[in-house]
Amino acid sequence: MTFLRWLVPTPYPYVSLGIPLIVLVMGYGWLNVVVALTMSLGIFLSAGWVDYRRHARGNPSPSGTSASPAHVVDALHIADPLTPGGPRFAEFDRRIPTRAEADRILSEGLGLALRRVPREHSELEFLQWFPHLRGLWIYGPVHAARIGDLTALSHLSLIAAGGDDIDLSKLRGLTFYEGELRGRESVTALPAVRELYLGEVDAGRLERVPPELKSLALHGATGLTALDVVGAAPGLRELDVQGPRHLDIAALSDLKHLRNVSLADIGRLTGCAALSSLAALRELRLDNVEDVDDPGALRSLRGVEVVMTGLGPRV
Repeated sequence: MTFLRWLVPTPYPYVSLGIPLIVLVMGYGWLNVVVALTMSLGIFLSAGWVDYRRHARGNPSPSGTSASPAHVVDALHIADPLTPGGPRFAEFDRRIPTRAEADRILSEGLGLALRRVPREHSELEFLQWFPHLRGLWIYGPVHAARIGDLTALSHLSLIAAGGDDIDLSKLRGLTFYEGELRGRESVTALPAVRELYLGEVDAGRLERVPPELKSLALHGATGLTALDVVGAAPGLRELDVQGPRHLDIAALSDLKHLRNVSLADIGRLTGCAALSSLAALRELRLDNVEDVDDPGALRSLRGVEVVMTGLGPRV
């Protein structure tokens, strides 16, 4: 019968019930309309009704216009690790993950990168979905106290995230931290930390560094006058200091594994003779250093790449 070509399965009930009208308009007669109505009701009561209920619950099927949770998960943007061997990161900009995305992040061992968290989620309440999260990177202001409960974290980066105090003492497996020192001083006592990049050092209290530390950056350290504190990390390999008005680096002579040193925006640099005792030193960078107590100590370095830019007249 010719009208059968109009009876195609449709996902929405209002389309199914419209089939008899199409048959009537096409002039196939009332008998055909009755048959079409009977078959359309069957379609409605099966596929159409099921799909209708999905939409009524706010969970459209893949045939609808909204993506299902699986489609959203597949669209995650994955970024590179912060460090070699660290977790890759699933990135979210101006939104938070769905619960389905959170499940995938945990199942695949990914980290979570949040850029500009919406204000209504600034308390980070959704972090309760991530009890075993390995890495967390946040850019933008948030209320970060909940982060201290993510005891599985190995990598934590907080950029322009605000100055909330965070007790990080429970993060015993943390190996990488990047962020402000003030209110997070507990990170310096964590035994597993290998890389520590601290900003706004003057606003906090730098009383110690982790003993197994390999890389240390101290930025915004205007009031820092000496580097005695780094002696607690004899295996330190990389050091980056920015901002002191007067810095004595004599304490570096005890760091026999130090390979790279970068010193920037310093008014006066003293204790430079200590550099000659660093057998492992391979690179020394001085940027915007106004005065050096012993320029000859810099020129006498052998096997070291020395890069100096924006220096004062006495260097």
